Amino acid sequence: MKRLTLWMLTLFLLTISLTGGVVAYARAQSTQNPVSELGLALCNRIPCYMGIRPGITTWNEAKALLKSEGALETIQFDKVNALYISKAAGVEVISSEDGGMVFEVRILADFKTEALGHLIQTLGSPCSVSERDMTTTIYVNYPDLYAEVFVERERLESGSRLYRIKLVQSGSSDLCSGSTDARLYRWLGLSSMRHYAHNGFPTH
Repeated sequence: MKRLTLWMLTLFLLTISLTGGVVAYARAQSTQNPVSELGLALCNRIPCYMGIRPGITTWNEAKALLKSEGALETIQFDKVNALYISKAAGVEVISSEDGGMVFEVRILADFKTEALGHLIQTLGSPCSVSERDMTTTIYVNYPDLYAEVFVERERLESGSRLYRIKLVQSGSSDLCSGSTDARLYRWLGLSSMRHYAHNGFPTH
């Protein structure tokens, strides 16, 4: 009788343990964000990649920060250095012509997994959107960063897929106030392109 009771108690505890493990795994899966896993984050409220901000971070600082990635390839084209990081998405960290500073960070997103909702979850709400082809592609803008987003059904949605993300030199262009050549619209949230066209009001 004692042996049976002990066996039942062991089975009960094992069941609880397995159930707890499944729940914990499910929660972990639900909180994974492929955009933040790429290395994108906020540094003093400004988008950065692995702590790198173009125009702020030196080339030597960038190499030191990225050394832990383990899979770096430094090449040179047109007298400009580039650090290629081997990840699920291709990442290029580009130096200035004199090799002293980081000039740009270019990320080719994984179209299958990385979406606008992940970007917003990581960086917060964008400041504006830029018109390109308002039926299929628009740019979602942050200070010193813009992302190319594919639009389906003429609507920005959480699941709208990211294509390219680029971090640019701090202060080189104001992607929020409208001092660029692009036609910028203030951020109206996840909405239809028709809503943006009628209510967005150009920022300049």
